[in-house]
Amino acid sequence: MQYIPILETISMVISKYSVDKIDNNVLTKLNKLTCYSDAEQYKNHPLYKKHPDALQLQLYCDDFETVNPLGSKTKVHKVCAVYLSIKNVNIKKCSKLTNINPVIYCFSADVAKYGYEKLLKPLIKDLVALEKGVTLYINGNYICIYGAVVMWSGDNLALHQIFGFKLQYFSVHNICPDSMHDILEGCLQYELKIVLHRLLLIDCLLTIEELNGRLQTFNFGIDKKNRPLQITRKKLVSKDKRLDTDNQYFHLIHLLLEICGIIFAPKATVHLITYLTEVISIHHKLFTKIFSGHTVIPKQYFLVHYPSKILQLGPSPNYWCMRFEGKHAPAKEQCHILHNFKNVFKSIAWRQQIQLHLDLSNLASILSTEVGPGIEIMPACLPLPEAVFGEIPLYEECDGFIAFGDDPAEISNEEYDLIKTKLLHLIYTDRNENEIVELMNKSRLCRQLWIQNDLANRVLEEFPRFMDTPLLLNDEFQSINQSYVENIPVLLETKISKQIIAYCRLTGKCIDIIGDIDTEGNSNTDALVLKSLKVLVYLLPTMGKYRVSAGAAMLFLIEELKDGETLEMFLNRSNPKQQPFILSCGSSFFVVCDGKAIIVKPSKVSVAFDCLFKPFFVFNLEYPKQLQILYNFFQELFYKLPGSVASTKARKLFEEISHM
Repeated sequence: MQYIPILETISMVISKYSVDKIDNNVLTKLNKLTCYSDAEQYKNHPLYKKHPDALQLQLYCDDFETVNPLGSKTKVHKVCAVYLSIKNVNIKKCSKLTNINPVIYCFSADVAKYGYEKLLKPLIKDLVALEKGVTLYINGNYICIYGAVVMWSGDNLALHQIFGFKLQYFSVHNICPDSMHDILEGCLQYELKIVLHRLLLIDCLLTIEELNGRLQTFNFGIDKKNRPLQITRKKLVSKDKRLDTDNQYFHLIHLLLEICGIIFAPKATVHLITYLTEVISIHHKLFTKIFSGHTVIPKQYFLVHYPSKILQLGPSPNYWCMRFEGKHAPAKEQCHILHNFKNVFKSIAWRQQIQLHLDLSNLASILSTEVGPGIEIMPACLPLPEAVFGEIPLYEECDGFIAFGDDPAEISNEEYDLIKTKLLHLIYTDRNENEIVELMNKSRLCRQLWIQNDLANRVLEEFPRFMDTPLLLNDEFQSINQSYVENIPVLLETKISKQIIAYCRLTGKCIDIIGDIDTEGNSNTDALVLKSLKVLVYLLPTMGKYRVSAGAAMLFLIEELKDGETLEMFLNRSNPKQQPFILSCGSSFFVVCDGKAIIVKPSKVSVAFDCLFKPFFVFNLEYPKQLQILYNFFQELFYKLPGSVASTKARKLFEEISHM
């Protein structure tokens, strides 16, 4: 076993942070829960009543493998680790791995043999001294420091052993529920599987292909690299009994998502926790009603305790296991590099402390709240949860409801519903474009806030005037991208297409595509623009590991209506293709977006491409992989909008074409 004294670790951390960076996050707003200092346990703790600035410590215990998990030495070299985190610092800084410090390393087999009582003996000795007050030499001064363990996190197995749940007596004052294990790895995936099994394979309300297509189209924002894998029939088919007939499955998932939204919220109120208690009760009753053949797993039952634990300890993201699990990675990596297991604990601890010293010497990296690479993006393009977490002032807090604070029209919910009703009524009356534009402008801010988290199909159902009034799409796009001033349809017809054709003739590339098309006359600009777009698809480099032929990519750009097929027939048939895309109907063009057709006026290929590009911003969609390099090319180099980075080869191609 290797023990790293916590008093020395605390002394070093405080000396680098300085005392003004270690505060007690005092309560600033009545009934608001943002950290442990706002929770009931802090207010009733005898130490914090006497010393409000005392340190708040969180411990975490878990096992990890230092060797190949498929090898023969898995249990022999399995390590039990205990980590320490100081909770007085800013919440965002607490989540950095540099602020999670190792305390104990030992073999898991020794824990099973001797128990946690002997393992934690040196740690408990230091903690008792810290609670009574220890004098530490910090930055040339002797300072008396107080502190106590306020939270203990871990998986269910470790917590059961530490707190003695299987014994006749145990204490649960400091145990923390873990939303990562209970929700993300527990009831969320469990309920999603059985609900999707019912809806897709039994009720057939949606095909698996359609669901996968919508997953590919949905904008996951900063989590786009964690996009769910495609769902297959094999994943949904199980040996479960036939489910009871009911139509409340979507309601069940909505309740679960509402529960997740509150539990994972970085801030909460007492009233919100009361509401959470009711939602969990309704959710569990509904689950047992419509899935009577399924048992309620323990992790679903654990949800019942979350409201009381949030009141007792603060918001759950402050003490979940996600970041502690990430702390295992450096230790595992060091073991793989060392290939020496004679005294593996000392080897790991030594290198961890060296890394801590390096991190503390570069204080800017610790105090920074930036946790990864990012791109510049406009607030209007952010989904609402990301905007809220990023503290972007899209709305103001009020008592009991949310009000849109920077809406110039100050539209209430009733007025907003009235505007939507008027817009729907205008479909069946004489066209009045000015009135339509005025109503859409009034409801723009409210619409943009919720449009980030819904499907384009729903948006077009709520605001169908997008489909027959092209001016609205341009206005909405302009409001999101206020710096946009280019007229891309005109540039495509008069300049860009001609430069692309001239480049091909000069370099001898794609001659079979462009043929002998005339670039000087204005008789057939549609053919000129279409050929230039097709040439760009061939010329632009493919994206990393994702490679697709140019011919296959063109199928995601434009499609022609078959002979004898009407527009209504086309929209009604199943189309798993990722949308939107251009649909050519004789001399007319439409942009198909999630089963709805947006008319293109005037009916030109250049206008159709412009109308195809803008819904990605207006309806918050992601570019399809087949055409992502083309859209990135236009977004950065022609539309001149932030949030996209064209490749070096694409930039070089742009420069060569521009000189034509």
